[in-house]
Amino acid sequence: MPKETALSSPRVSSRPYAVHLYEHDPANDEIQQTLRVKPETKSALATASVRRPPGPTASGAAPSSTGTTSSLVAKIRKQAKELSELHEELATKEKTIQKLQQSRLHGGGGAAAGVGGHKVKEVEEWKTKYLKEQKKYDASLKKLHEMKAALDVKDQEKQRLVGHFDQFDQALRDLRNARARCEVAAFGYTWLSNSDEERMYVRLLEEGMQVKAEEFNVSGHAELMVVLAELRLTIQGQAEKLRAKDQQILELQVEKANSVHSTTNSLASMTKQKEAIIDYAQSLSDKHSAVDSQVLATLNQLHEHTAVELKSVAERYATLVANFDAVQLDNAALKQTLAQLQGQCQDKDARLAALYNECQAARQQVRDMKTLQDDLLNGIGDAKDSERKWKDKADATQRQLDDVLIKLTAAQHDVAGMAHEQSQADTVLSTLKGEVESLKASVVRLQQDKDRLQTECDHMREYENAVTDRSQHRKSYTAVAESERALRADLHMIDMFVHSTPHHHSSSPSTHNTHANPDNNEVASSSFVEWYIVGDVVSRVAVLDQRRLPPQLVQRLPRFSSFLNQVFVAVDTLIHHVSTVDTSWKRERFNLVAARDAFESSAALIQTELDMMRQWSCQLHDELQHTSRAKVEIDQQYQTSTAVAKEASERAQELEQSYAACLQTLRTTQAAVESVNLEVSVT
Repeated sequence: MPKETALSSPRVSSRPYAVHLYEHDPANDEIQQTLRVKPETKSALATASVRRPPGPTASGAAPSSTGTTSSLVAKIRKQAKELSELHEELATKEKTIQKLQQSRLHGGGGAAAGVGGHKVKEVEEWKTKYLKEQKKYDASLKKLHEMKAALDVKDQEKQRLVGHFDQFDQALRDLRNARARCEVAAFGYTWLSNSDEERMYVRLLEEGMQVKAEEFNVSGHAELMVVLAELRLTIQGQAEKLRAKDQQILELQVEKANSVHSTTNSLASMTKQKEAIIDYAQSLSDKHSAVDSQVLATLNQLHEHTAVELKSVAERYATLVANFDAVQLDNAALKQTLAQLQGQCQDKDARLAALYNECQAARQQVRDMKTLQDDLLNGIGDAKDSERKWKDKADATQRQLDDVLIKLTAAQHDVAGMAHEQSQADTVLSTLKGEVESLKASVVRLQQDKDRLQTECDHMREYENAVTDRSQHRKSYTAVAESERALRADLHMIDMFVHSTPHHHSSSPSTHNTHANPDNNEVASSSFVEWYIVGDVVSRVAVLDQRRLPPQLVQRLPRFSSFLNQVFVAVDTLIHHVSTVDTSWKRERFNLVAARDAFESSAALIQTELDMMRQWSCQLHDELQHTSRAKVEIDQQYQTSTAVAKEASERAQELEQSYAACLQTLRTTQAAVESVNLEVSVT
C-alpha cells in the first residue's frame, strides 16, 4: 500500500496571492459564490503559508496619509487664496500711488503759472496721502512675509509626506519580491509533485479494479489480466484527456501570469512616474520660493529707491518752481523798470533836443551879446541871471544822469543774479539727466529679469502641458482594465472546464445515492478530481462492509476507508483554499482602485500648484508693467524739466539783449550829456 497522501489530479501552479495595498474586510465577500479554480496541494499551501509574511501589511497607514494629504491640500488652497487677496490689495495700493503721482505731476505743471501758496498746500496734502499709503504698504508687506513663512511650513510638511510615501513604496517592493519568491517555489513544487500524484491516481484505480474483480468473483490469471488490460486502456485514455486539459490549463495560466506581470510592470511604472512628479513638484516649489523671495527683494529695493528719488525730485522740482516764479517776478519787475527807463530816456532825449536848440539859440544870443556888449552895458544883470539859469539846468541834468547810472548798476547786478540762477538750473538739469540715466539702467535690469521670468514661465507652461496630458494615464488605466478582464475571462474559462467534467458515467444505484446529498454535490463540482470514481468506490466499500467477505478483503477495507476519509478532508481543504484565493483577488482589485484614486488626487494637487504658479507669474508681469509705466512718467517729468530750463535760458537771453540795448542807450545818452557839458563849459 503506498504512502497515504491527498488525492488530486495532475495540475499546474494556481494563481498566486496578490500583494495587499490596503486592508480589506472579506466578511461581505464570503457570501458570494467562490471562483472554481484548480486547488493546490497541502504541501504547496504549507510552503505559501511559510513564505507569506505574517502580521498586517506594511501599508496600513496609507488611508491616514491620504487624509493628511487632503487636509494639506485644503490648507494650501486657503493660504493661496489669502495670498492672492493680498497681492490684489498691493496692486490697488500701487495703482493709488501711481494716481497720486500723476495728479502730483499734472498739478505741478498746471500750477507753474499760479500762486505759490496753493501749490505748497497741494504738496503737503500729497505728502500726507503718500505717508498713509506707505504705512498701509508696510503692513501689507509684513502680512506677505507671514504668509510666506506659513507656506514654507506647509512645504516642509509636504516633504515629510513625500518621505512617508517613499517608505511605503519600499515596503511594496519588498512584498512584491516576497511574492515572486513564493511563485518560484510554487512552480518548482508543482512540477515535482505531478508524477507522484499521477502514480497515486493509477495505484488507486488498480486497487479499485481488484475490488471490482473480487466482487464479481472473477478468478484465474487470464480473466484478471483481461480486466486489468481493459482498465489500463481506460486509464490511458483518461490520462490523455487529462494531459490535454492540463495543457489547456497551462496555457491559460501562462497567459494569466503574463497579464499579472504586465499589471505589475504598469503599477511599477506608475509608481516611478508618481515619484518623478512629486520630485519635480518639490523642485518647482523650491524654485518658486527662490524666485518669489528674489522678486520681493527686487521690488522692495525698487520701491525704496523710487520713493527716495521721487521725494528728491519733488523737492528739487518745488525749489525749481519757486526759483522760476521768483525769476518771473524779477523779470516782470525788470521789464517794468526797463519800460520806465526807456520812457525816461525818451523824455531826456526830448529835453536834450530842447536844450540843444536852446543852446544854439543861446550861442546866437551870446554872439549877439558879444557884438552888442559895448552897446548893452546896461543889460549885464540880465545876462548873469540867464547864465545862472543855464547852470541850474546843467546841474539838474547831471543829477538825472547820476540816477540813471545808479539804476543801470542795479540792473547789471540783477542780470548777474539771473546768470547765477541759470548756472544753478543747468547743474540741476545735469543731475536730473544722471538720475534718468540710472533709472534707464535699472529699467534695463528689470527688463532682463522680466525676460528671465518669462523664460521660466514658458518652461512651466511646457511642464503643465506635459502633466495635463493624461493620455498616457488613460492608456495605463485601459491596460489595467484589459488585464483585469482577461484574467476574469481566464478564470471563467477554468470554471467552464471544471463544469465540463463528467459526473454521470456510472450507472450503478450507489452513485445516485452519493449524488443525492446536495452538499457533497457542491463540494464535488468545485475540484478537478474525477468525483464519480471516488463516489462509486465509497458506495461499493459500504456494500462490501455489510456482507461477509474473505479475510484478506476485510483486512484491507479499514485502511481503504480511512484513505477515502483523507480524500474527503483534502477536498474540503481545497475548497477553503479556493475561497481564500477569491477573497485575495477581490482585495487586490480594491487595492488597485484605491491606488488609482490616490494617483488622481496627487495629479489634481500638482495641477492646483501649477495654476497658483501661473497666477504669480502674471502678477509679476503686472508689476513689471507698473515699473515700466513709472519709468515713462519719469521720462515725461524729465522732458518737462528740460522744456522749463530751455524756456528760462531763452528768457535770460532776452534779458541780456534788453540789457545790451539799455547799455547802448545809456552810452548814447552819456555821450550827448558830455557834449552838452562841453558846449556849456565852452560857452
